[in-house]
Order: sequence, then structure tokens, then C-alpha cells
Amino acid sequence: MEIFLYNECINGNDNKKARSKKQMPFTIKDVARLAEVSKTTVSRVMNDSSRVKLETKARVLGAVRELGYTPNSIARALRIKKSDVVAVVIPRGVEYIFSDPFFPELIKGISTVLNLHNLNLHLAMSNSRAEQREIYSNLLKSKRVDGAILVCPRFDDKQYILRLRRASLPCVLIGRFPLEKANYVGYDSKEGACSAVEHLINLGHKQIGFISGSFDLIGGVDRFEGYKIALERHSLEYDSELVTKGNWTREGGYEAMCELLNREEVPTAVFTANDQMAVGAIKATKEKGLKIPKDIAIVGFGDTQLASYIEPPLTIVKEPTYKEGTTAAEMVIKLINDQEVKQSQVILETELIIRESCGSKMGKIMKG
Repeated sequence: MEIFLYNECINGNDNKKARSKKQMPFTIKDVARLAEVSKTTVSRVMNDSSRVKLETKARVLGAVRELGYTPNSIARALRIKKSDVVAVVIPRGVEYIFSDPFFPELIKGISTVLNLHNLNLHLAMSNSRAEQREIYSNLLKSKRVDGAILVCPRFDDKQYILRLRRASLPCVLIGRFPLEKANYVGYDSKEGACSAVEHLINLGHKQIGFISGSFDLIGGVDRFEGYKIALERHSLEYDSELVTKGNWTREGGYEAMCELLNREEVPTAVFTANDQMAVGAIKATKEKGLKIPKDIAIVGFGDTQLASYIEPPLTIVKEPTYKEGTTAAEMVIKLINDQEVKQSQVILETELIIRESCGSKMGKIMKG
């Protein structure tokens, strides 16, 4: 499925100086006159050229907002061979994407930056690997987009990422990816997971379960590695019986927690690879008649708004999702405009947010 989300500037004509419906829309000449610059300068600003002084750029953009000016994107595309569209590719279906708050928050960050640059967002989602391959194929064949942001690509997407690179399509990945010279924005999942598990160890827990996501994503692998590193640092033996897979969903977290609670040695604490699975784990624990955190402590990863409202409030590794989206969008725009990208592989920090579900004093925040 593919959806076009057009930027808010298209609806920006509700200002005091907006012309009536019977009048022609404002033109680049009107913007130039109001900003007291040439039409060439306005054009450079709209194309995000680095040749315009910041003061002048601010004045032009102010005139654009005041007039509600919208460039004729079709004519502009024909003139400069650009579409003003950035594709955001997510290897998940609609139902999954809009049931997990991570994706709307990420899209919000991306679209905020695209709006500022008068760019449109083309959202491409897939329910299967076949659909995913078709999306990559369309990106390679068509000229409908100027660049692409690939969200949480799987390891076997590497061949398509390389083909996009050979096709010279500006491309940025969401999530660290094991590919030389790949442009990506992610966060330190490994250290974030390690800090969460170490916190549980410092609270006295030795039997710590782990509900993982899938291992075809680098985030799933990194969080599992972080879990094992924390155990090793504190001389605790890794036990595969304490690890089960929850496939990133609430339902998966519920089933995985039921599996852990039915084992002969029940863990005294559980770390989940995302907060959706933590919600499912909490439900399963309560149904078993156990109290959180008295009988079992639970820590998640993600920190969507839901985490602070469930009972008990969830201790979480906070991931900077919105910033991840804005940073990726800024990077892909620079690549599209052939501007220098000083840091092509950005790793953002996580934070451990302490709440009631782990049994520790609330409010403490540790860098991860």
C-alpha cells in the first residue's frame, strides 16, 4: 500500500493578504516584491540553496508564509527534474504500523522537517516480503521520488539498499545497519538494553528473563546482545530457558510471558525488547495472580505515552523516536540537494526512565 501525504503549506492560504477565490494565486514575483529580493533569490530559497544568507532566507520564508505562497510543484518538477517527494518505506502493514505508537511518532518527526522544506511524503507499507520487493523495484524504476527513508530494514534488504545506492537515489536508513558507507540514523539499542538489565541486577535480581523481538532486524539483535553483556559484566550465567520471542507485539509479549511464567524456574524480573510486548507481559502477569513489582519486575524499551499510563507505570529505556525522524529527514534533504553531510551515521543516546514496574524509586534517569 502506498499513501501520499502532502505538506501543510498547500493549505497555507488563510492569511490576511490571501487573495479571494476569484483572484489568481500569489506568484514568485509577489514573494520577491514583499521580501525585497530578486525572483532568483526566492527560487534559491525554495530549493534550499546554501548560497543565500540566513537573514535573507528568513525574510523570504516569512514572505512565503505571509502570502500563503505554494510553488507549482508540477511545473517545478519539469523544470528542475525533481518531484518534491520523499518516500518513507516501512516493511509493515497498515494495521501494525498504526497500532504501534513508534511509527506515528517517527512519521511525525519526518513530516515536520519535510513540511519546512515544502516536500511531500510518500508512505509505502508492505504486508509481505513480495510487496516489499515490489516497493523497492518501483523506487528503482520510477522517477516519482527525490529520495527515500527506509525504516528498520531487515538484514536481507541489503541487496535492495545496494541497488538503490547504485541507482544514485539519496537514501537514509532508520536504524543502525551493517553496511559500509550506509547513511543511517539510529540509537544505541545495545547499551540501552544493557543499562536496563544492569538496573535490574543492581536491584538484586539474578533470574532475569528476556522477551525478544525478531532477529532479522538489527534492533532485535542489539537488544539481545545488550542483555547478554549485562549478565556477563555481573558474572551471571546466560540461560536460554529465560529467553523467549515476542515478535514486537502486545499479543506476542503476552504469549511469551505466559511461556516464561509456566516454566519450572520463573524469573524474578523480565526485560522486553519494546514497550508493546511489555504491555502484553504485564497483562499475562496479572492474570497469573502475580503482583508487579512485588512478585516480578518488568522493564521495557521505547517509552510511548502508553508506558506512563498503564498500571503500574512502566520503567523503560526511552528511545528518541521523534528526533530520529527529524534527523533522518534533514539528512536525506541534504543528500537530495548535494549538500555536505558531516555525519552520515548518527547514533542517538537512550535514557533509562525509572517508574514503578521495576520496584525502584521513581524519577531517576540514567544515560544509556
